[in-house]
Formats: sequence, structure tokens, C-alpha cells
Amino acid sequence: MNLKSIAGILVALALTIYPGFYHGMKSFRWGHNQRVDEIAARLAAFPDEFQGWEKVADQALGPTELDMLRPIEYVMRRYTHGGLIVQLFVLLGPTGPTAVHTPDICFSTQDYRQIGSRRRVQTDSQGQATSHCWESTFQSRNLDETIVKSWYAWSTDGNWQADENPRYTFAKSPYLLKIQIEAIFPGQPSPEQSQEGEKFVKDVQSHIRDHVLN
Repeated sequence: MNLKSIAGILVALALTIYPGFYHGMKSFRWGHNQRVDEIAARLAAFPDEFQGWEKVADQALGPTELDMLRPIEYVMRRYTHGGLIVQLFVLLGPTGPTAVHTPDICFSTQDYRQIGSRRRVQTDSQGQATSHCWESTFQSRNLDETIVKSWYAWSTDGNWQADENPRYTFAKSPYLLKIQIEAIFPGQPSPEQSQEGEKFVKDVQSHIRDHVLN
């Protein structure tokens, strides 16, 4: 076999092996690095009470969601404060599945319709860094016309982003954190109720920045 043939075989092997190796690294097929393990441990210790919010119930992902999202660690629970009930979902996982899953997908398959378009809202500020979230509003198709306001964003360092293409933006990161929060209102929320939901978003972002990622 001549050198040209050997070189061709090596190139073919590289093109075959590298994508699988890269995907394995991104999906943590061969384990996590120390940084990811530390973040996962701190996320698992997310408090039952903080900033006046109290846990109502823990929840868990089903087999389908676990297979789709492949979480390293997650928190899924309900909190309450001042009569408002909020649903919190914090996901730590590989960039691909963590980036592409949004509340719009979930609510579009349920008995809800989206009111207006999602909008980028400023939430938390730390020094010169400003965090944002996507905010969407949904209304139940049932007679009760329940309103659900949803916020979600991604981060690797505590600076939360409402990104148009998070899978591309965070493609080089070995992990990705996503928060998703829903506030449930029995009717059209008052300005005070809406502000309470927004406060929860800011409190969660601040807690994760200060106690999970740092």
C-alpha cells in the first residue's frame, strides 16, 4: 500500500471518528469535568426557601423528558409567596438539548394559546453585565381563562441571555444552564402580581449566579 492510499485511509478515519468523539464529549458520554460536577452539586442543594419564597412541592421529569433533555442535574418544583404560585425548572445539561427546548413547544401542545409574541426583558444586573429573559404570555382555552406568564433564559456564567440561537451561541460550552419559570394567574394579572412574578425571576437568577455558578 502506497503512502497516498494510507493518507486517504487516515483522513477517512478522522472524518468518521471525530464527529462521534465530539458528540460524545458534548453529551458527557464519557463523564463530566470537575467544573460541571461542582455546579451540579450546588444546583442539587437549591434551597426550599429563599428571598421569602417557600417550596410547595417537588416534581420530577418523566422518562420521555429525561431521554430528550439528558439532564446532568435539575430542579423542578413549585414555590409560593404572597398568594402567587410559580413553577421553577432549572436544567443543567449538554448544550444541544438544553438550548433547543422552550416553553412555546410545551404550551403549543396543551390547551393554551399564546397571547402576542415573546419579548426580551431585562432582569438582573451585576456590575456591567445585564441579564435578560424571554417573556411569553399564554391563556387557557378553558372557561376559567387562566393566564400563565413564562420566562426563560440560558447561562454558563451567571449572565443570563435571551438568545435567538442559543445552540449556536453556546456551542463551544461543555455545559449549559437554563431557567424556565411560569407564574399562574387565575385571571388577568394585576401590575402588582406581574411584578411579583418578575421578582421571582430576578431572585432565581441572582441565587444561581451567586451560589451555583460562583
